[in-house]
Amino acid sequence: MNVKYFYEFRGLDEVLNRVEILTNAAVSPVSITPDEAPFILDYPEQKKLTTIQGSGASIRIKSQSVFQFTDLHTDDMQGCMVKFYRAGNLYWSGWLDSELYCETLSDYPPYPVEFSAADFNVMERIKFRNEDNSAYADIATLLTQLKRCFDKLGLPFGRLYIGCSTIANGVSLSSSETILHKLYVQSSNFYDEDNEPMTCREVIESILQPFGLMMVQRGANVYIYDYNTVKASTAMKCYNFSSLSYIGDTAVNFNSGEVLQRGTASTEGGYGFEEMINNAKITSSLYAENPIYDKPVNIDSMSESISIAGDSAYKFELFGKDKNIEGLYSASKFAIYTNNDSNGTLIGAVLPYTATGTTSFYRIDAKKYVAGTEKRYYINVKMSVYVNMRDNPFDTENDADYSQPPYKGAKTLEMDCNLYTVDENGSLIRSFTNSDVFNQPRWVDYIDKDARLVLYFCNQEVGEIPLMINRWAINSNVLSYNEMRGGRWPLSRIPDKDLNIGVNVPLPTDGSVYGYLIFEITNASILGSIKSGDYGSTAAPVKNILINDISISVMDADGNKVPTDDYEFRSYVNKKVAADYEEVKLKVISANTDQLPIGKANIYRREDNAYKLQISFTRAGQTDILERLLMCTIHSNYTAKNEKFAVDINMADNPIMSYIGYSPVLSDKYLVIGCSLDFHNAKTTINAVSFSADAARLSDIPYD
Repeated sequence: MNVKYFYEFRGLDEVLNRVEILTNAAVSPVSITPDEAPFILDYPEQKKLTTIQGSGASIRIKSQSVFQFTDLHTDDMQGCMVKFYRAGNLYWSGWLDSELYCETLSDYPPYPVEFSAADFNVMERIKFRNEDNSAYADIATLLTQLKRCFDKLGLPFGRLYIGCSTIANGVSLSSSETILHKLYVQSSNFYDEDNEPMTCREVIESILQPFGLMMVQRGANVYIYDYNTVKASTAMKCYNFSSLSYIGDTAVNFNSGEVLQRGTASTEGGYGFEEMINNAKITSSLYAENPIYDKPVNIDSMSESISIAGDSAYKFELFGKDKNIEGLYSASKFAIYTNNDSNGTLIGAVLPYTATGTTSFYRIDAKKYVAGTEKRYYINVKMSVYVNMRDNPFDTENDADYSQPPYKGAKTLEMDCNLYTVDENGSLIRSFTNSDVFNQPRWVDYIDKDARLVLYFCNQEVGEIPLMINRWAINSNVLSYNEMRGGRWPLSRIPDKDLNIGVNVPLPTDGSVYGYLIFEITNASILGSIKSGDYGSTAAPVKNILINDISISVMDADGNKVPTDDYEFRSYVNKKVAADYEEVKLKVISANTDQLPIGKANIYRREDNAYKLQISFTRAGQTDILERLLMCTIHSNYTAKNEKFAVDINMADNPIMSYIGYSPVLSDKYLVIGCSLDFHNAKTTINAVSFSADAARLSDIPYD
């Protein structure tokens, strides 16, 4: 960007300060005149543990002519940048908030005009999308997700400092890495069910908050830190902000000295105590969707019809697309049969049928990541099919005699499918087969004609009524390929729940199945009755086969859909008092101790090509999930009697993110939770409060 306006001034401390206002336009720098209080940098007082600690600046300049600075008003929230230099070094940068521009019509030049600028506030209005405005769809490290937000913020920070005292157990770090480099989260976590993104501010808060981390700009650098780092003055990892290249471990001065040694700038100041809390609640959501896939063919989501047939009794419309269903083969078609007499309908995706069956019809990319698990879960695949033997499916008066060939044997539909997982690049990880006569159903690392999932839709009632003809049926969990041919191994049986529940594909408990789930229907053929042994003819005059209500869900060992409710953690000092700490709602979580294989909010570690759930962390000598460790951080800082004061001191270094003493008036070390830097008067107003590293013990915190 190019400098449009600039001015310089010296404060009472005789340090030269310079303010630049920059724009993308090709301009020549213009020197302007500052007014009184020409630049004040303000960090509004924040509650402890506030994740993003933004700062803002007020700029006062003199307009030498009427409306001299209206050209700074723009609807582009990143149209004008402000840089503030102190003693020749970049001290702060932010975006000019020109929407607040206002001046008085009756003023006569020269008259003062005031602008404001802010650093992180603009992220509230920036959506978490790619450069082409598409959604991020990968799994990326926490640091990569942060970097995407930083890049969109677009401010020229110099360095990124990270001081995180949390350890991810089982994760190895090099000397140049933090856990933000080695822990992952699905990018889809930051989009809702309508694919609407979070703001970049929300994404950053989601990532930092579980670790008790905070972020602030100081000295035109960005610091990500926790109170353990400040309290112990631990060295921080330092990186180039633009490239994230490692610079080195750097000692950061967290000590702003003593108030009386720095010199008070006024006799005013307040003293009191921070409000204590009695109760706290942390809520973690998996952001899981179960079923993983469940998008029925629906008349309201059809594209325009490509053909219409029928007669006075019925109408048959064929469609080329259902807007709600992705991943179909180009030859896929959808049908709506309408009964002209009753307005009854029959709707589904169409499988044209011949004596040899049908091929290459349906593909579903669930776009949901399945995590490797060490506990027993199942992928349930269920769908409804309708074997249509009639031109007019509503005409029951002219049915053939279905007790006779070639209809007699048409009691079972075999559907050949592929169920497999792929990595981020679409490469196969593992596929499931229950079609191999010589082996038990299992997961394999290839797909071919002998490695496929076979679904069966069959007549399981006594009698001659061919239930697979002219009616909807759901695939059964009872049968596997081997049972059809006298084999010994059912796919998976759940007592008394075998009929019409779909097929339950077991996930191995060694965590070897993971990745994005793909389901395909590759072929369908009609077989004979499994009860009579009469396989009959595969050439029954089928008009078409309709498919609808495909669902893919995660089940537990009892055949129930796994719950995806929020995890809630409540703690108390005085249980009789209503909760008074604002509820913490985490959007990146480690609470999935049941190892449910789904959930967009899970934190992962990477082992080879697999992402495994990360549910064990250590901070301040305690090992647990992040939610409970965060509860310790909250209790450490809010359940004790904390002194609080405000005072004006002579200007020195920016005290934000540091602690200050007030000896001998006060005896503790106090965290600066807000400050205002008046560079003209060389005065800093600070707000400080007692703070603590993680001292609360899990064993001492009462939980629900």
